[in-house]
Amino acid sequence: MIDDPRWSQLSRYFARECTPAEALAIEAWLAEDDNRAREAARLREIWAMSAIPERPARTDDAWQRLSARMHVSERMPPVALHQTAEHVAKPHFRWRQSESRSRRVALAAASLVLFAVGAVTAVATQRRQLSQFWRTEIREPVAEQDREFRTARGQRAVVVLGDGSRVELGAESFMRVRPFNTGPRRIVLSGQAVFDVVHDSLRPFTVHAANAITEDLGTRFSVRAYPGDKQVQVLVTSGKVALRAVGAPATSGTVLGPADLGVLDSTGRSTVKNGVDSGRFLAWTQDRLVFDDAPLDDVLPEIGRWFDVTIQLENPRVGRRRITLNVPARSLSAVLGAATVPLGLHFTTTDRVVVIR
Repeated sequence: MIDDPRWSQLSRYFARECTPAEALAIEAWLAEDDNRAREAARLREIWAMSAIPERPARTDDAWQRLSARMHVSERMPPVALHQTAEHVAKPHFRWRQSESRSRRVALAAASLVLFAVGAVTAVATQRRQLSQFWRTEIREPVAEQDREFRTARGQRAVVVLGDGSRVELGAESFMRVRPFNTGPRRIVLSGQAVFDVVHDSLRPFTVHAANAITEDLGTRFSVRAYPGDKQVQVLVTSGKVALRAVGAPATSGTVLGPADLGVLDSTGRSTVKNGVDSGRFLAWTQDRLVFDDAPLDDVLPEIGRWFDVTIQLENPRVGRRRITLNVPARSLSAVLGAATVPLGLHFTTTDRVVVIR
């Protein structure tokens, strides 16, 4: 078992650096043996706990030191290790592959070594944890230039900005942060995020998403504006915000308070719903998928974005059927079953493509 090269590939799997075919092969291999799945779940816990940013580490040096100390056989080279550090100001990165990433890869490799010599004990962790979102936290220092953050399908990240404000970035989302050291604080968003803002009356905090501008007035709120969405949605959970169309006077915004959902359409017209259940709109931050009488055409893209799969309808007219869901988003097959069985449908999965019939 120690010589099985698939153990050394787990850190690539945890880092989502595998191809879809490799990831499916590893999942099938883990499913063959409950003890194997439990050990892998334990290693993933160690990987997740190692996400606290720290000074960049040389992962190859870490492996060599650990190998020498524990007399690990040369037959187990660090095939899963990569030098992924980038300059902190380099744009267009996934996750920020500098402080936290190199440290996490090193610790994941160290965990694999510990397992190989029998030092890691199994824990009663369900294999379904392996299907959960990959999530990391990034602490963003005060910068002198724009910074960009991007999550892929099946990923999300928490970004702590230089002023202490906290952003939880949803799957397949992009955020550009303007320098916070002087002047207004400005965010450009494409996708979905929850903002917990440190209010500063002297430095306005605004989120620009599609044709909408959301200005913080001391609050926690979410913004959704994926490409292809017909409207921008802003939900306030505490405090208040002002929502207005791009180009509109700053004094013309619609003020939203707690449990208010503001919707701005493509023409710039805004509507407000009061007393909205925020739990439904923020369920994704708790690893749940929640839909209320929604058409499959809206539900399936969310599932695909969450699990990084492409979902196809054999009959496009089926997309108009409506479904209500409130399910843990840990297992693709369980979520698809909950969405299809009540409608008398079934699905097949090949690689990363799901076909619903």
